[in-house]
Amino acid sequence: MIDFTNCEINKFRQYGGANGSKIGIIYNEENYMLKFPPKPTKNFDLSYTNSCFSEYISCHIVNSIGLEAQETLLGSYKDKIVVACKDFVIDDFKLNDFTSLKNSVIDSKTGGKDTTLSEVLYGIENQQIINSDELKKVF
Repeated sequence: MIDFTNCEINKFRQYGGANGSKIGIIYNEENYMLKFPPKPTKNFDLSYTNSCFSEYISCHIVNSIGLEAQETLLGSYKDKIVVACKDFVIDDFKLNDFTSLKNSVIDSKTGGKDTTLSEVLYGIENQQIINSDELKKVF
């Protein structure tokens, strides 16, 4: 396993999501998102590291059958097992979460976190940032 402890931290990269803490690092001159396991709520021995192993293994399985998935490396940071995900965001561009995009639709009946199909489609069709037909193609 790779020890990421001494990698330079990229303070200009921040990552959202609710599943554990994340930091940006530079490894082999490339940006990576280092994902830490979520804090366990039950069964401390199992739940602590499983998410990092699961993400690493699942991405490698998907890649092995010819489909695209993120590039991942398994490693450690101080005393934690972590997964490093290669950052695919190109400089001068920003990857936004769908909640932020949907929150820009001011006449939506629900907030950005509503996941019903009708509200997601409403958000796609009524947001003003991305061409809705193009967005539907990747949805």
